[in-house]
Amino acid sequence: AVPDPQFPRDYIGRLPVLILVVVGGSAFKLAQKQAEAEKIRRTYTALAGSIAHEMRNPLSQIKHSLERMQRALPLPTTQVQAQTISGVEVDALYRHLAQSEMAVKRGLQVISMTLDEVNAKPIDASAFSYISAAEATDKAVREYGYEDDADRGRVNVRVLEDFNFRGEETAYLFVLFNLIRNALYYAALDANARVTITVDRQQVAVHDNGPGIAPDLLARLFEPFASAGKSGGTGLGLVYCRRVMSAFGGRIECESVLGQYTQFTLHFPLVTTAEAETHRLAVLGRARAVFAGKRILVADDDAAQRLTTHHKLLPLAAVIEEAADGRRALEMLGRERYDLVLLDLNMPLLDGYAVAEQIRRGHAPASRDARIVAYTSEPAHLASVKTHKAGMDGFISKPCAQLQLVQALQYVMEHQPPGAAPGAQHLAGRQILLADDSPVNRKAVAAWLRHVGAVVTEVGHGQAVLDQLEQAGPWDAVVMDVHMPGMSGLQAARTVRASSMPWRSVPIVALTAGSGAEAMEAARAAGFDRFITKPMDVAVLYETLGGLIGGAPPQVAAVPNVPLDNGPLLD
Repeated sequence: AVPDPQFPRDYIGRLPVLILVVVGGSAFKLAQKQAEAEKIRRTYTALAGSIAHEMRNPLSQIKHSLERMQRALPLPTTQVQAQTISGVEVDALYRHLAQSEMAVKRGLQVISMTLDEVNAKPIDASAFSYISAAEATDKAVREYGYEDDADRGRVNVRVLEDFNFRGEETAYLFVLFNLIRNALYYAALDANARVTITVDRQQVAVHDNGPGIAPDLLARLFEPFASAGKSGGTGLGLVYCRRVMSAFGGRIECESVLGQYTQFTLHFPLVTTAEAETHRLAVLGRARAVFAGKRILVADDDAAQRLTTHHKLLPLAAVIEEAADGRRALEMLGRERYDLVLLDLNMPLLDGYAVAEQIRRGHAPASRDARIVAYTSEPAHLASVKTHKAGMDGFISKPCAQLQLVQALQYVMEHQPPGAAPGAQHLAGRQILLADDSPVNRKAVAAWLRHVGAVVTEVGHGQAVLDQLEQAGPWDAVVMDVHMPGMSGLQAARTVRASSMPWRSVPIVALTAGSGAEAMEAARAAGFDRFITKPMDVAVLYETLGGLIGGAPPQVAAVPNVPLDNGPLLD
């Protein structure tokens, strides 16, 4: 022991420094954490603002279309009697319905693009194909969701020399949608604003005569959350454009002069003649394997168009016959069996829609189950709605290159309509328990399942699923939303799998809006057998459920429906 110990004086002198270091270090760490938290907050705010900003356009289009639909509808009445509307009004309803569907599709793409960009999700190169730059660019300009006809009139396409590139069409379309939207942003301020898209030798240039971009902004234009003066813009669209072009093996550049113009140029790698020919032969070879020996009827009142189409289809080794009008086509379809009919929609005597209706009604019994494909010059989004309603299996836009035509026909032959999709035949009489807290989603899924003969019981939360499993059944499958109030789908699935009851092994399919790896893993860990991502594809629903329960004998117990007072919903 040291008598009368004393603290060293030099330590006492160092105390202020030590205190300063400790306090200062803590303060620095606190400030750093606060700065990181503020950065995260700004990022989330910018992301939420980006999605909200980008969704305004498609939502506005839907609102506009609904208003126009209301104008086309007949006046309401309390009398139960037939009401008629003119052909012009029917056409307007189809047009506005098609525009609404396209707006929904574009809105979903905006959300998907934004989330993919935030998560740095790689673009899948396995889906790449060879695309005509001129045709894809023209499609983008036709399908873009313009605010009005004036905006549509500002955009034009010049094709100096077409070329092919290897990529994914939807991604390319969305790149052009982003660039067109940016170019039209200031159009409201200048009646003379114009956007010219030029296709020429491995380049696509989007040029506008707008106000231009300042040099300091131009230098960081492709950085996340950098925006060239646009209110509400975040720059994620341009980051996505750069990522797509990089995946295609190319690049995107921007040049601009304040007060004069801005031009974005997409540069694509060269596709050699040998590479293009190898691809062409491979496509025709795959299609020949599908069509060899099949019978195809080409119905078109334009003799030159029939001859051209016939020539494009010759490599398929199919039996190809022609009809010069709708009535002649129906006669031929009634006499002999055809596997596929390629129908022009605007024919004399009997148009393509009438021919399709007669076929589906059985007036051409030999070819009642033939695949029907429309050949039309109508905008794709409008043709999609009309041909689906007419009972057709697909459509092809005029004009169409050989490979596009062949691939579109092959797709129709290889993909069955929803009612005949793989797995649909296994669902008749099956007892399905459906859980979703959204009445709209629930009724839509229930309608699809009942359409193929399934017996569906609807509930709105996880606890109701457990109650039905306890009280009713037996069940062939449970289709359940992952996120519901009260007991969630994840909690309900865990409870089912942990139970000692016979229904612990019932197949469970997850309905989820999250397509990320973490969401899928969480559902798998909870006990879900399969996953279906919203918005749902009905063919995927049939195939998923049919694959799970197709081999098992159907349950036969009658299942009472759970009353849910959610009001009527049109099927």
